[in-house]
Amino acid sequence: MKNKVLRDTWTDWVANAVIRLRGEPLAKRMSHTQMFQRKMACWYYNQYGNGTREYHTIPNIDPEWGVPGALGTREWVPWFNRHQAVVHMNIKNAKTFVHRVHYRGYGTCPHLVKGKWSHRWSKVLEREAFQKSRV
Repeated sequence: MKNKVLRDTWTDWVANAVIRLRGEPLAKRMSHTQMFQRKMACWYYNQYGNGTREYHTIPNIDPEWGVPGALGTREWVPWFNRHQAVVHMNIKNAKTFVHRVHYRGYGTCPHLVKGKWSHRWSKVLEREAFQKSRV
């Protein structure tokens, strides 16, 4: 655990240092500093995403209705970046199509519910073997 914290802290520090360099060369012979900085900024964003941004800097006003929503609550739907009421109305008016499944994400498939993916795949292989061995 301590090793991971050290590693993550070090990479975090290096990424921040490289991003903040602006136009300064990293070394005498390194002519592609800006490209490296862009790569590091991209990597840093992909690593941490919005995690390094304060919550109040993330836009949380619905673009369709202009309704503000509280981030981190059920009022705001983060994967749509919309207020929950707007998402609900869009679903009711058939503007957004959704497939509702169980909270575990297994839907109504009994094999998934019983033994997750390994059980389901074994059932599929069993069925295929049975079909191929028929006379």
